[in-house]
Amino acid sequence: MNEKISDTDVEKYGLIKINKHFLIDDLPAEWTIDRDKKVYLRALGKPLPEQQALCFYWHGHLLHLRLRRTGCGIKGGTIFASFCVMSGKTNKKIWLPHRLEWAKNEIVVDLKKALNVYKSKDVQKDNKHLIQFVF
Repeated sequence: MNEKISDTDVEKYGLIKINKHFLIDDLPAEWTIDRDKKVYLRALGKPLPEQQALCFYWHGHLLHLRLRRTGCGIKGGTIFASFCVMSGKTNKKIWLPHRLEWAKNEIVVDLKKALNVYKSKDVQKDNKHLIQFVF
């Protein structure tokens, strides 16, 4: 679910330390979190016109990702945007450290679920929107 990040969670997940690692001063007010699965997704800094840096936490492992916009417009009355999900360290799609290769399929499934919830946080309920993520 999308929710406000509590002070308790800032401390529990070490979000200030993570931001300092990425040279980011301010914390976003919200994130997408699944507490049962121990997974969260949050923006790192302010979005640029063509991309957004993200932090994906999966069972104690932190992954740095980028959403790169690959298209947008209106089709049949529906506003759409498409994004390519890329590793933050390379220009490859979903690069994982060797220690996580065994869990790649599960990570991608959890990331897709998180992105589908994340995308809805800024969408007005009365408009039709289609947001697509390419892996």
